Amino acid sequence: VRGVGGRWYREVRADAAPAVIAEGQRYPVRAVPVQDDSEVGQVTQAYLRKYGGSRWVSGVLKPETLPATLRLEPATSV
Repeated sequence: VRGVGGRWYREVRADAAPAVIAEGQRYPVRAVPVQDDSEVGQVTQAYLRKYGGSRWVSGVLKPETLPATLRLEPATSV
């Protein structure tokens, strides 16, 4: 909601080992900024399909928040 200045965005980008927790399992990820306009558009459309009925959507999908779009990829161990 607050774009690149938002707490969640800043913390996930600064975290050396971010993870997604689902059904009690921890999945290490890398948070990769999405810079391709086409991919940002695809993410936006997917978000609208999932949350389009929510009153909060317009606050999340403002032009100034779209640069905070991230792609979560599985973290690879070295």
